[in-house]
Amino acid sequence: MRDFRIPTGLVGVLACCAAALAGPAAADDSLNGHYQAAVDGSRSHPLGGILILNTSCNPAGNCTGWVSTPKTWGAPIDKAPGGSWTISRADSSAWTCPDGSKAAADLVYAFSSTSLAGSITSTKAAGGCGDPATPTTTYSLQVQKCVDSPSRGVCP
Repeated sequence: MRDFRIPTGLVGVLACCAAALAGPAAADDSLNGHYQAAVDGSRSHPLGGILILNTSCNPAGNCTGWVSTPKTWGAPIDKAPGGSWTISRADSSAWTCPDGSKAAADLVYAFSSTSLAGSITSTKAAGGCGDPATPTTTYSLQVQKCVDSPSRGVCP
């Protein structure tokens, strides 16, 4: 039987090469569970509330998934590598008209993957409120992770 030995110096060189070729590890930015969306500082704002997030990210950092609320809506959610989380959805009553009635609007939620702070942009649908214009309103958004505990409720 032959005695095969690898020189210690060669082991060090191979280890350095392997580490250099491995590349940076991508952080997993996925969001899963119950979250609270506070809009303009209010937890009771009609555009906020409880969000149920189910996302996954691939090794390149592209993330996709689904977000829903307990009773009203669901929509796709995505994030490009290094980018913000984005949710785009239409809502038939998200715009408040001057007379107090409601009109349809397109909503875009965008928030940071680290601070979970961002904004909601609401664009009124053309013809809503009897007006062909499509004005836009922007609201501040802060998303917070909830404690998933049946005994404490979804978000304390």
